Amino acid sequence: MSNSIFFEPGRLRQAREVALLNKKELAEASGVSPAAIGQYEAGIATPRSDTLVRIASALDVPVEFFEPGRPLQGLDTSETYFESLRATTSKQRNGATSFAEQVWELSHALETHVRFPLIELPDIHGDPDVTYTPEAAAQATRTMWGLGTEPIGHLVAQLESRGIICCLAPKTPAGVPRIDAYSTLKFPRPLMVLTADRADDILRHRFSAARQLGHLVLHHGVASGETWLEREADSFAAEFLTPASKLRGRASPTACISRTCTTSANGGGSLSRASSTGAENLASTLRALPAAGTSDLRRYLRPRGRSASTTARSRRC
Repeated sequence: MSNSIFFEPGRLRQAREVALLNKKELAEASGVSPAAIGQYEAGIATPRSDTLVRIASALDVPVEFFEPGRPLQGLDTSETYFESLRATTSKQRNGATSFAEQVWELSHALETHVRFPLIELPDIHGDPDVTYTPEAAAQATRTMWGLGTEPIGHLVAQLESRGIICCLAPKTPAGVPRIDAYSTLKFPRPLMVLTADRADDILRHRFSAARQLGHLVLHHGVASGETWLEREADSFAAEFLTPASKLRGRASPTACISRTCTTSANGGGSLSRASSTGAENLASTLRALPAAGTSDLRRYLRPRGRSASTTARSRRC
Protein backbone atom coordinates (compact mmCIF):
# COMPACT_ATOMS: atom_id res chain seq x y z
CA MET A 1 0.00 0.00 0.00
CA SER A 2 1.41 3.44 -0.94
CA ASN A 3 0.98 6.61 1.07
CA SER A 4 0.47 8.72 -2.05
CA ILE A 5 -2.35 6.50 -3.35
CA PHE A 6 -4.34 5.19 -0.40
CA PHE A 7 -3.59 7.13 2.76
CA GLU A 8 -3.23 10.83 3.57
CA PRO A 9 -1.34 11.18 6.90
CA GLY A 10 -2.79 14.65 7.58
CA ARG A 11 -6.30 13.22 7.61
CA LEU A 12 -5.44 11.00 10.56
CA ARG A 13 -4.14 13.95 12.56
CA GLN A 14 -7.22 15.99 11.65
CA ALA A 15 -9.75 13.30 12.55
CA ARG A 16 -7.96 12.50 15.81
CA GLU A 17 -7.95 16.14 16.92
CA VAL A 18 -11.62 16.65 16.01
CA ALA A 19 -12.41 13.59 18.16
CA LEU A 20 -10.46 15.22 21.05
CA LEU A 21 -8.13 12.23 21.37
CA ASN A 22 -4.38 12.26 21.87
CA LYS A 23 -2.17 9.65 20.21
CA LYS A 24 -2.14 7.40 23.24
CA GLU A 25 -5.94 7.43 23.56
CA LEU A 26 -6.39 6.64 19.86
CA ALA A 27 -3.81 3.87 20.07
CA GLU A 28 -5.68 2.24 22.97
CA ALA A 29 -9.00 2.53 21.13
CA SER A 30 -7.68 1.03 17.90
CA GLY A 31 -5.31 -1.63 19.24
CA VAL A 32 -1.99 -0.22 18.01
CA SER A 33 0.91 1.49 19.75
CA PRO A 34 1.17 5.27 20.25
CA ALA A 35 4.45 5.14 18.31
CA ALA A 36 2.61 3.60 15.35
CA ILE A 37 0.02 6.39 15.40
CA GLY A 38 2.84 8.94 15.39
CA GLN A 39 4.48 7.21 12.43
CA TYR A 40 1.21 7.11 10.49
CA GLU A 41 0.63 10.82 11.05
CA ALA A 42 4.21 11.67 10.09
CA GLY A 43 3.96 9.65 6.88
CA ILE A 44 6.80 7.36 7.96
CA ALA A 45 4.59 4.26 7.88
CA THR A 46 1.22 3.33 6.41
CA PRO A 47 -1.41 1.37 8.36
CA ARG A 48 -2.54 -1.99 7.01
CA SER A 49 -6.11 -2.22 5.75
CA ASP A 50 -7.40 -3.96 8.88
CA THR A 51 -5.62 -1.46 11.13
CA LEU A 52 -7.08 1.46 9.21
CA VAL A 53 -10.56 -0.01 9.65
CA ARG A 54 -10.06 -0.10 13.43
CA ILE A 55 -8.70 3.46 13.46
CA ALA A 56 -11.62 4.70 11.38
CA SER A 57 -14.07 2.99 13.76
CA ALA A 58 -12.39 4.57 16.79
CA LEU A 59 -12.61 8.02 15.17
CA ASP A 60 -16.17 7.49 13.85
CA VAL A 61 -15.25 8.26 10.24
CA PRO A 62 -15.47 6.09 7.09
CA VAL A 63 -12.26 4.50 5.85
CA GLU A 64 -12.60 6.60 2.69
CA PHE A 65 -12.02 9.70 4.82
CA PHE A 66 -8.28 8.96 4.78
CA GLU A 67 -7.98 8.84 1.00
CA PRO A 68 -5.93 11.66 -0.60
CA GLY A 69 -7.14 13.90 -3.39
CA ARG A 70 -9.14 16.48 -1.44
CA PRO A 71 -7.57 19.82 -0.47
CA LEU A 72 -6.12 19.79 3.04
CA GLN A 73 -4.96 23.09 4.48
CA GLY A 74 -3.66 23.06 8.03
CA LEU A 75 -4.54 25.70 10.59
CA ASP A 76 -2.35 26.49 13.58
CA THR A 77 -3.71 27.79 16.87
CA SER A 78 -1.49 30.89 16.52
CA GLU A 79 -3.46 31.74 13.37
CA THR A 80 -6.79 31.47 15.17
CA TYR A 81 -8.46 34.10 17.37
CA PHE A 82 -10.09 32.28 20.29
CA GLU A 83 -12.52 33.65 22.81
CA SER A 84 -12.02 32.50 26.43
CA LEU A 85 -8.66 31.03 25.43
CA ARG A 86 -7.30 30.56 28.96
CA ALA A 87 -10.17 28.33 30.07
CA THR A 88 -9.50 25.69 27.42
CA THR A 89 -6.90 22.97 26.89
CA SER A 90 -4.50 22.59 23.98
CA LYS A 91 -6.45 19.46 23.00
CA GLN A 92 -9.64 21.52 22.67
CA ARG A 93 -7.89 24.25 20.70
CA ASN A 94 -6.39 21.71 18.32
CA GLY A 95 -9.81 20.13 17.92
CA ALA A 96 -11.28 23.53 17.11
CA THR A 97 -8.69 24.32 14.44
CA SER A 98 -9.12 20.88 12.86
CA PHE A 99 -12.90 21.40 12.80
CA ALA A 100 -12.29 24.75 11.05
CA GLU A 101 -10.12 22.95 8.49
CA GLN A 102 -13.05 20.67 7.69
CA VAL A 103 -15.48 23.59 7.47
CA TRP A 104 -13.16 25.32 5.01
CA GLU A 105 -12.84 22.14 2.95
CA LEU A 106 -16.62 21.82 2.75
CA SER A 107 -17.07 25.47 1.79
CA HIS A 108 -14.31 25.11 -0.81
CA ALA A 109 -16.15 22.14 -2.36
CA LEU A 110 -19.43 24.07 -2.37
CA GLU A 111 -17.81 27.08 -3.97
CA THR A 112 -16.89 25.02 -7.02
CA HIS A 113 -20.65 24.72 -7.70
CA VAL A 114 -22.15 27.81 -6.04
CA ARG A 115 -21.11 31.43 -6.36
CA PHE A 116 -20.31 32.81 -2.90
CA PRO A 117 -20.61 36.53 -2.06
CA LEU A 118 -17.58 38.73 -2.60
CA ILE A 119 -15.42 39.32 0.48
CA GLU A 120 -16.09 42.82 1.81
CA LEU A 121 -13.87 43.86 4.68
CA PRO A 122 -12.38 47.33 5.04
CA ASP A 123 -8.65 47.53 4.35
CA ILE A 124 -7.49 49.46 7.39
CA HIS A 125 -3.87 48.45 6.86
CA GLY A 126 -3.47 49.76 3.31
CA ASP A 127 -2.07 53.18 4.28
CA PRO A 128 0.86 52.93 6.72
CA ASP A 129 0.43 56.60 7.64
CA VAL A 130 -3.14 56.07 8.89
CA THR A 131 -3.84 54.26 12.14
CA TYR A 132 -7.36 53.11 12.98
CA THR A 133 -8.64 52.75 16.51
CA PRO A 134 -10.99 49.78 17.05
CA GLU A 135 -13.90 52.23 17.17
CA ALA A 136 -12.87 53.88 13.89
CA ALA A 137 -12.49 50.46 12.27
CA ALA A 138 -16.02 49.54 13.41
CA GLN A 139 -17.36 52.78 11.97
CA ALA A 140 -15.50 52.13 8.69
CA THR A 141 -17.06 48.66 8.52
CA ARG A 142 -20.55 50.06 9.10
CA THR A 143 -19.96 52.69 6.43
CA MET A 144 -18.65 50.18 3.89
CA TRP A 145 -21.66 47.94 4.48
CA GLY A 146 -24.14 50.84 4.38
CA LEU A 147 -25.45 50.20 7.88
CA GLY A 148 -25.60 53.77 9.19
CA THR A 149 -26.08 53.89 12.96
CA GLU A 150 -29.24 51.79 13.21
CA PRO A 151 -29.41 48.33 14.87
CA ILE A 152 -28.17 45.47 12.69
CA GLY A 153 -30.79 42.84 11.98
CA HIS A 154 -29.74 39.21 11.39
CA LEU A 155 -26.07 39.84 12.16
CA VAL A 156 -24.78 36.42 11.07
CA ALA A 157 -26.66 36.68 7.77
CA GLN A 158 -25.07 40.10 7.33
CA LEU A 159 -21.62 38.58 7.86
CA GLU A 160 -22.29 35.77 5.41
CA SER A 161 -23.53 38.23 2.77
CA ARG A 162 -20.10 39.92 3.01
CA GLY A 163 -18.27 36.73 2.12
CA ILE A 164 -17.46 35.49 5.65
CA ILE A 165 -18.03 31.78 6.28
CA CYS A 166 -19.99 31.31 9.52
CA CYS A 167 -20.97 28.08 11.23
CA LEU A 168 -21.86 26.64 14.62
CA ALA A 169 -19.45 24.31 16.39
CA PRO A 170 -20.71 21.08 17.98
CA LYS A 171 -21.98 21.48 21.52
CA THR A 172 -19.41 21.00 24.25
CA PRO A 173 -19.94 17.96 26.53
CA ALA A 174 -21.19 18.77 30.01
CA GLY A 175 -18.41 19.67 32.43
CA VAL A 176 -15.87 20.47 29.70
CA PRO A 177 -14.73 24.10 29.35
CA ARG A 178 -15.97 25.45 26.05
CA ILE A 179 -14.42 27.60 23.38
CA ASP A 180 -17.05 30.30 22.97
CA ALA A 181 -16.10 31.42 19.45
CA TYR A 182 -13.11 31.70 17.16
CA SER A 183 -12.12 32.99 13.73
CA THR A 184 -9.25 32.94 11.27
CA LEU A 185 -7.94 34.66 8.15
CA LYS A 186 -5.70 31.73 7.16
CA PHE A 187 -8.01 30.37 4.46
CA PRO A 188 -8.92 32.05 1.16
CA ARG A 189 -12.13 33.21 2.87
CA PRO A 190 -12.49 34.59 6.41
CA LEU A 191 -13.99 31.93 8.63
CA MET A 192 -15.88 32.33 11.90
CA VAL A 193 -17.07 29.53 14.19
CA LEU A 194 -19.69 30.40 16.80
CA THR A 195 -20.73 28.20 19.70
CA ALA A 196 -24.15 26.60 19.82
CA ASP A 197 -24.25 27.13 23.60
CA ARG A 198 -24.22 30.90 23.06
CA ALA A 199 -27.03 30.78 20.51
CA ASP A 200 -29.35 30.35 23.52
CA ASP A 201 -28.45 33.91 24.61
CA ILE A 202 -28.96 36.13 21.57
CA LEU A 203 -27.16 39.18 22.98
CA ARG A 204 -24.05 37.21 23.91
CA HIS A 205 -24.24 35.38 20.59
CA ARG A 206 -24.33 38.68 18.67
CA PHE A 207 -21.52 40.15 20.76
CA SER A 208 -19.36 37.07 20.11
CA ALA A 209 -19.99 37.38 16.35
CA ALA A 210 -19.18 41.11 16.37
CA ARG A 211 -16.09 40.44 18.45
CA GLN A 212 -14.78 37.90 15.95
CA LEU A 213 -15.51 40.35 13.14
CA GLY A 214 -13.27 42.77 15.02
CA HIS A 215 -10.42 40.26 14.87
CA LEU A 216 -10.95 39.75 11.13
CA VAL A 217 -10.91 43.50 10.44
CA LEU A 218 -8.20 44.58 12.90
CA HIS A 219 -5.69 41.79 13.23
CA HIS A 220 -4.68 40.56 9.79
CA GLY A 221 -1.18 39.11 10.04
CA VAL A 222 -1.03 39.43 13.84
CA ALA A 223 -0.41 36.26 15.86
CA SER A 224 -3.21 35.49 18.31
CA GLY A 225 -3.03 35.04 22.07
CA GLU A 226 -2.25 38.57 23.29
CA THR A 227 -4.55 40.29 25.79
CA TRP A 228 -4.52 43.58 23.90
CA LEU A 229 -6.04 41.84 20.88
CA GLU A 230 -9.02 40.82 22.99
CA ARG A 231 -9.46 44.35 24.31
CA GLU A 232 -9.43 45.75 20.78
CA ALA A 233 -11.98 43.16 19.61
CA ASP A 234 -14.25 44.05 22.55
CA SER A 235 -14.07 47.76 21.74
CA PHE A 236 -14.78 47.06 18.06
CA ALA A 237 -17.81 44.93 18.94
CA ALA A 238 -19.26 47.52 21.31
CA GLU A 239 -18.98 50.27 18.69
CA PHE A 240 -20.16 48.07 15.83
CA LEU A 241 -23.31 46.92 17.63
CA THR A 242 -24.17 50.18 19.43
CA PRO A 243 -22.37 53.19 17.94
CA ALA A 244 -21.33 55.83 20.47
CA SER A 245 -23.12 58.46 18.39
CA LYS A 246 -26.35 56.51 18.89
CA LEU A 247 -25.90 56.57 22.67
CA ARG A 248 -25.20 60.30 22.58
CA GLY A 249 -28.34 60.83 20.56
CA ARG A 250 -30.41 59.12 23.24
CA ALA A 251 -28.88 61.08 26.11
CA SER A 252 -30.86 63.82 27.81
CA PRO A 253 -30.77 65.61 31.18
CA THR A 254 -33.33 63.03 32.39
CA ALA A 255 -31.68 59.99 30.86
CA CYS A 256 -31.54 56.89 33.02
CA ILE A 257 -29.96 53.48 32.99
CA SER A 258 -33.04 51.64 31.69
CA ARG A 259 -33.24 53.77 28.54
CA THR A 260 -29.55 53.42 27.78
CA CYS A 261 -29.71 49.68 28.37
CA THR A 262 -32.66 49.54 25.96
CA THR A 263 -30.59 51.33 23.33
CA SER A 264 -27.75 48.85 23.79
CA ALA A 265 -30.11 45.86 23.68
CA ASN A 266 -31.80 47.14 20.53
CA GLY A 267 -28.39 47.25 18.91
CA GLY A 268 -27.63 43.73 20.03
CA GLY A 269 -25.00 44.78 22.56
CA SER A 270 -24.56 43.74 26.14
CA LEU A 271 -23.70 46.43 28.67
CA SER A 272 -22.89 43.88 31.35
CA ARG A 273 -20.38 42.24 29.03
CA ALA A 274 -18.98 45.56 27.87
CA SER A 275 -18.59 46.81 31.43
CA SER A 276 -16.19 43.97 32.21
CA THR A 277 -14.26 43.56 28.95
CA GLY A 278 -15.01 46.47 26.64
CA ALA A 279 -15.40 49.38 29.01
CA GLU A 280 -12.92 51.59 27.16
CA ASN A 281 -15.38 52.27 24.36
CA LEU A 282 -18.31 52.99 26.66
CA ALA A 283 -16.16 55.06 28.99
CA SER A 284 -15.17 57.35 26.13
CA THR A 285 -18.83 57.68 25.23
CA LEU A 286 -19.78 58.55 28.80
CA ARG A 287 -17.19 61.32 28.92
CA ALA A 288 -18.91 62.91 25.94
CA LEU A 289 -22.39 62.69 27.50
CA PRO A 290 -23.99 65.35 29.74
CA ALA A 291 -22.99 64.46 33.28
CA ALA A 292 -26.48 65.09 34.65
CA GLY A 293 -27.97 62.58 32.21
CA THR A 294 -25.61 59.69 32.80
CA SER A 295 -25.10 59.44 36.53
CA ASP A 296 -27.02 56.17 36.76
CA LEU A 297 -25.19 54.68 33.80
CA ARG A 298 -21.83 55.65 35.29
CA ARG A 299 -22.74 53.91 38.52
CA TYR A 300 -23.99 50.87 36.59
CA LEU A 301 -20.59 50.46 34.91
CA ARG A 302 -18.74 50.47 38.22
CA PRO A 303 -17.88 46.82 38.90
CA ARG A 304 -17.94 47.23 42.69
CA GLY A 305 -19.09 49.55 45.45
CA ARG A 306 -22.54 50.32 44.09
CA SER A 307 -24.52 52.08 46.81
CA ALA A 308 -28.08 51.38 47.90
CA SER A 309 -29.17 54.90 46.90
CA THR A 310 -27.85 54.27 43.40
CA THR A 311 -29.85 51.06 43.17
CA ALA A 312 -32.98 52.89 44.27
CA ARG A 313 -32.52 55.61 41.64
CA SER A 314 -31.98 52.98 38.91
CA ARG A 315 -35.23 51.27 39.89
CA ARG A 316 -37.15 54.55 39.62
CA CYS A 317 -35.96 54.85 35.98
